[in-house]
Amino acid sequence: MQQQLIPAHNRLMPIVVQSSQVTLIFDDPKSTEEFRTYMYAMAKKVQDEVGNYLSLRISIGISRSYAGLHDANRAYKEAMDALKYRVLFGQQTILHIDDVQPAQNVTTEYPKELERQIFDAIKMAERDKIQCLLDSFFEEISGQYHNYNDYQIAVTRFFVNLIRLLQESGVSHLELLGGDPPLMEQLHALSSVEDARNWFKSQMIEPVVNVYEDQRRTKYQTISQEVVQMIHDRYDTDISLEACSNMLNYHPSYISKVLRQELGISFSDYLMQYRLNKAKEMLEDTEMKISEIAEKLRYNNSQNFIRSFRKLAGMTPGTYRAEFIERQYRAGRS
Repeated sequence: MQQQLIPAHNRLMPIVVQSSQVTLIFDDPKSTEEFRTYMYAMAKKVQDEVGNYLSLRISIGISRSYAGLHDANRAYKEAMDALKYRVLFGQQTILHIDDVQPAQNVTTEYPKELERQIFDAIKMAERDKIQCLLDSFFEEISGQYHNYNDYQIAVTRFFVNLIRLLQESGVSHLELLGGDPPLMEQLHALSSVEDARNWFKSQMIEPVVNVYEDQRRTKYQTISQEVVQMIHDRYDTDISLEACSNMLNYHPSYISKVLRQELGISFSDYLMQYRLNKAKEMLEDTEMKISEIAEKLRYNNSQNFIRSFRKLAGMTPGTYRAEFIERQYRAGRS
């Protein structure tokens, strides 16, 4: 198609190098800028015609202009370097090397805080939050890193740090993420920022989230079981959420969150319910006075115990004991 669009006296025969078609174009323009305008017009014509007739979306890289064929290798490298930037500027674009590689370097800063927030969200398996933060992260690096090599360094750094995060969880990345071709090769083959973001989400972040989610579930179950056992062993002491937290080396708010997640109840409500059950056992199996039971269960006075018992059981401790004795008597007579 290029042979039809670009006059034969202005080009050499197009050749295919790897996955790209390369065409050398020459002219005798009045100025470099005029030739650049001409090159862009030709590239746009080729791009439009390929889209119309073949329904293909193509990107075109353009080198600087040179005096002779001895600079062909240099021109080819510049055109291919320009083409790499379609990752940042999107598919179906025309990129001149001077437009994508500025004469002076621009100081950029890796978004470490956004990365930290992403990793925290991964550890907590907060998928909706991860998606939002990941969008912000890639918007930041694609906006800052106009140099393709700097952009690749940034995504590679993110990749390596994700691998490190996975290793911290105790799981081998080869065991979880192994694939063919290798992950780094897959990453560098991506042709747009959107593709890179989606690849990180599906191929790396989601598997790592699953690991932390499973570990958190197991950890939550272990912590809740330990707290429950503490309540069962120390229900007749001044046990508290803070005391359990200190023994387990966790913050009270974290323990509270775990219990609500695993048991669907707060620490104080579970303790109160367990003490009620113990109170019922004492009322049924012993002749302890109400005041003695209240003291054993660490109530300040009998009235507080009676009030709490009535709220949970729907009757006073005395009524509960009397009804239990009545049921036993009837069962013995029948």
